[in-house]
Amino acid sequence: MELSVETKRKLRDMGASDLLDALEAQDEGMCMGMTCAERVQMAVDEAHSAFVTSKVRNLTKRANLRYPEADVRSIDFSEERGLDRLKITELATCGFAERGQSVVLQGPTGTGKTYLACAIAKAAC
Repeated sequence: MELSVETKRKLRDMGASDLLDALEAQDEGMCMGMTCAERVQMAVDEAHSAFVTSKVRNLTKRANLRYPEADVRSIDFSEERGLDRLKITELATCGFAERGQSVVLQGPTGTGKTYLACAIAKAAC
């Protein structure tokens, strides 16, 4: 989508640089046949995704997590770890935070308690 220099300046002034980047990144060939509304919706979705990702990254950085890249989806549920997949999934929904409940992780050294805590904290963001 070709935007004028003035339109680009206005979008930047409004703090919509992510939206502008998403609009400029659209491939004309791929968008052929799409309405303007569909193209704008696609750009807004892309910009919102970048915004949320950036927000989580900043919250994670400020929290000074030991494992900032921890992710609940990457947890190894091997038999010897004894992790309850259902319980971990429940924790990942972060309902405990909404209810004001605390979570205590117990286990021997090296079982991944800190990693799991970082992954859950990141999911809560």
